[in-house]
Amino acid sequence: LGDGTTINARDLVLVQGLEGVVVVDIACGGWHSVAITEEGDVYVWGRGEYGRLGLGEKGASKLVPRRVEGLEGHKVVEASAGGTHTVVVTEDGRMFIWGRGSFGRLGTGNEQNHFAPVEVYFPGGPERWWIIAAAAGGRHTMALAVPDNGDLGGEKMDMWDRRSSDLASL
Repeated sequence: LGDGTTINARDLVLVQGLEGVVVVDIACGGWHSVAITEEGDVYVWGRGEYGRLGLGEKGASKLVPRRVEGLEGHKVVEASAGGTHTVVVTEDGRMFIWGRGSFGRLGTGNEQNHFAPVEVYFPGGPERWWIIAAAAGGRHTMALAVPDNGDLGGEKMDMWDRRSSDLASL
């Protein structure tokens, strides 16, 4: 729950450690939670097995949110949490993933677990594809990508601007 305890709660509890931070998106997996801030930072908490928290640790659970490092220079705009992995999409159309690698769920070309964010490369590289959205399932990940031949121009920003204004109107 992110309240610093492992006690079940019947009533609403306040997530600790995010006071004064504007959260614009959240995602919940089977055993962990993710929050994205207005600045595009990613915070995670919950069970840490398989690296699903992306904190570089091999299994340490966190009872309160911790910021994911390794995404510096990228503004994250969307996150999805699966059972044992996490995927995020950046403002510039790139996709990063971490956690359990079995069944190929990370899209890295192998079944290795990743304990910190790694970029997923689509055929042709990040210059060829612009990731619009991603979703993490129990044992798989899906991405919605648009081919970028250099002709998308302002259309990319228009999509994110619409998304941002939709969030602001909430």
